Amino acid sequence: MSDSNYDGGPFEPMRLYRLACCVDLLLAALVVAGWPLVGPLLADPMGEAFASSMSASSQPGLDEYPYVFLWTMPVLAVFAAWVLKEGGRRKLARLVSVYPVGVLALVLVWYYGFSTVYS
Repeated sequence: MSDSNYDGGPFEPMRLYRLACCVDLLLAALVVAGWPLVGPLLADPMGEAFASSMSASSQPGLDEYPYVFLWTMPVLAVFAAWVLKEGGRRKLARLVSVYPVGVLALVLVWYYGFSTVYS
């Protein structure tokens, strides 16, 4: 008895990769198209993290820093993870696909959880 599902090949779960890529693309789409919804949550933490001013009330341009970071990093991570997966580097592809969500989570936890401790 073997653990194979796909025509005799070994089963290699890439669920984390697929989920992280979907979350990354959703994040990029929300930042670009839904800034009024996510702006109040992300503007202050990202402004603090990047030592610049971001406004939740106005739609920034696609090329304004650090706004460009919020949508390009997830898109580039999905592309890089796909290239790595196709090249056989599946573990690294998983890591790269999770990286943007991890960075954003760390910034949000730092700002909303620990900013009162250090101020």
